Amino acid sequence: MSANLVSLLRTPTTADAPGPECWSEEARLGALQQLGLLDTPPTEAFDRITRMAGQIFDLPLAAVSLTDSDRQWFKSRLGTELTSLPRVKAPCAQVAETSRSLTVPDLLLDSHYCDSPLAGAGIRFYAGAPLTTREGFCLGSMCVLGLVPRQTSAAEMTSLNDLAAMVMSQIEMQHAFSRIDPLSGLPNHNQFVEDLEDLARDRPLHEPRFVVVVDVATLPGCWGRRSLTTWCTTHRSRSFRPSAGRCGCTT
Repeated sequence: MSANLVSLLRTPTTADAPGPECWSEEARLGALQQLGLLDTPPTEAFDRITRMAGQIFDLPLAAVSLTDSDRQWFKSRLGTELTSLPRVKAPCAQVAETSRSLTVPDLLLDSHYCDSPLAGAGIRFYAGAPLTTREGFCLGSMCVLGLVPRQTSAAEMTSLNDLAAMVMSQIEMQHAFSRIDPLSGLPNHNQFVEDLEDLARDRPLHEPRFVVVVDVATLPGCWGRRSLTTWCTTHRSRSFRPSAGRCGCTT
């Protein structure tokens, strides 16, 4: 794993994490895209943390919510089948934009969120803690939600921030322990097996599935490198630009 990626992923301390005024929204979205988290299958490692959040607050709804350009996408969720919500008037977006924890005791009494999609769906309470990289990019929020108004204690918010740090540690761990192929930047065999197991837990057994496997190791020389580059660019949300290989070609 490159030094830049290690730096990006490591959970920040108060001393070394710059405030939101130090980065642009474009840079924050770039950091989120670089990590390759959006639109990936649910994983038990994140779901375990989400369940803990619900248990600590004794609330039916919780999520690891990532703030994309126009949506809140849930890497993990408890108590809902929704995988995303509009970013407009989403409390998680405020957490991402400010890098600060947020508590809304009653959405209907809040002048900004009273007409939000969450309030319209019957959500009354929200609390979120920022998911922040070492470089200060806030990816989104570890959040809990309730159907009735309530207050939070200092101990509860400390726990929520601890859970947010655990989410960031899990993101770092997935990259550190050989989950990403260094050449293509795609999930490797270990991640592939884990994704299949998580997919089986998240979807009905009778649902049809298919798998496409490309044996990158057998692709010959320059042709193989160009084919891999084309495939990666087509199938990933961001382009893949490898450096020149031993064959001397560039792509």
